[in-house]
Amino acid sequence: MIKVYLGKSNYTDKEKVDKVRDELLERNVKVLEYIGGKYTDKDLLESDYLVIVPDNEDKEIGRGLYAQIGTFRKEKPNNLIVYYQQGKYYPVDVVGTTGKNDWKRFAKVSLLNNPAHLEEGDFSKELPNESPLFSF
Repeated sequence: MIKVYLGKSNYTDKEKVDKVRDELLERNVKVLEYIGGKYTDKDLLESDYLVIVPDNEDKEIGRGLYAQIGTFRKEKPNNLIVYYQQGKYYPVDVVGTTGKNDWKRFAKVSLLNNPAHLEEGDFSKELPNESPLFSF
């Protein structure tokens, strides 16, 4: 079973997180996420995909999500990271720091133009960009 890590800000609206989680669960994937206590990267690194659910629509993310993206990209450079924005999922292209001394607006995410579409079907770990979970 494909595992998807749900990366979210502590400030993200609960209904927004619930919506994304429900959409993922409908695709018969195992959703892993931090739910409290001492944080470790264990679940993140066991995942096949990383889905970012931000607390805003300006593509700025906090220090925690920035660190998760960095860890996931370092350990799983060929696996897909997507960003949820206004009901669509966009592949993450580049993430860079904003230069702001603000934990909530620590980095800016650059997205690829084509939104990914959730679809039914099997998944391919070998070719994550061609996976039916996030097809372009």
